[in-house]
Amino acid sequence: MIPIPLTSLALACVLAAPADHKTYLSASHVHVGDGTILENGVVVVEGGKITAVGGADLVPDGHAVQKHEGHLSAGMVSLRDAAGVGAEGLDRTRNVMPDADLAWAFDPKHPDWKRLTREGVTSVVIVPRSGSLIGGLTAVVKPATENIVKRRSHLHVSLSSSGLSTLRYPTSYPSAIAELDSLFGEGGGAIGAAKKGELPVLIEARGKAEVQRAVAFAKRHGLKGSLLGPSLAGELAESIKASGLDVILVGFGAGQTTRSLASASLLSAAGVSFGFTTESPGRDPVTLRLSVAAAMRGGLDAAVAWRAVTADAARIAGVADRVGTIAAGKDADLVLWSGAPTELASRVESVWVDGSHVYDGGKN
Repeated sequence: MIPIPLTSLALACVLAAPADHKTYLSASHVHVGDGTILENGVVVVEGGKITAVGGADLVPDGHAVQKHEGHLSAGMVSLRDAAGVGAEGLDRTRNVMPDADLAWAFDPKHPDWKRLTREGVTSVVIVPRSGSLIGGLTAVVKPATENIVKRRSHLHVSLSSSGLSTLRYPTSYPSAIAELDSLFGEGGGAIGAAKKGELPVLIEARGKAEVQRAVAFAKRHGLKGSLLGPSLAGELAESIKASGLDVILVGFGAGQTTRSLASASLLSAAGVSFGFTTESPGRDPVTLRLSVAAAMRGGLDAAVAWRAVTADAARIAGVADRVGTIAAGKDADLVLWSGAPTELASRVESVWVDGSHVYDGGKN
């Protein structure tokens, strides 16, 4: 094994090598994504995919290794974002659009996406904007490489006040529930796929009463998926666990209440999987890593907190076979950090998506 000091330029050249060329990357700490941290780990990349991860024994004798003294992790996954979607995320003339495919609204050239890449966010779930009872179908995208990883990732349903209107039906929670029960009773299209368990739902519910309605609605129709946006979900962790739903927490920011900060650790203790949103462009993309730090401050274990923005987030998004961990067969979505990614003092040094170098520590 011949160690070569890793520079951003060197690694960019290596990862741009021909598809049949194997690249051996070594870092002082490799965060696999399941809580395991390999010291002096090695990741093998070929054709934009990870083909192996382990120790120095993976490297053939005499082969060059690109060495980095910092921390290497999988890219983060944001479970809700609207950057680059704009007005396409909401049709104010229609309140029920179950088959609207938000992937068509994905604009990979929009400048807002670069802000996420620079914070180590490599995959994003784009979700219809709040304001419709059924907003349509989400999509998982990789803005840096213009990739749509998965269309029809979830069916977006709203049981929050944002789905109600004084100008159009429904105008109250009882009428919203009645309308949704009628629509899911009829089935067909994306709604029928959700009822069959073929399509996860993303049920927007903010307050505790909304969460209780959402849990009851999902149980009534046998739905699988996630609750989106409940700030105090931890206080209903047992009933959420019984429903089988996951939770997507709005990213923690300054001024977060003690009760909401405790939600992550309470959900974890109950065995409920969860992830976080960036909600950009309204919020800065650094919110995702701030959420990890805040959840840890609220008592959450560091490994669980990091899984919430990598492995667990990828599973909730329905793309765990592609992203979220550093493992053989996964996409080579990698982030180099100056220190541990759970420490806010650490900075993003470089980002690669599908093996392509897309960010170089502020130089591009």
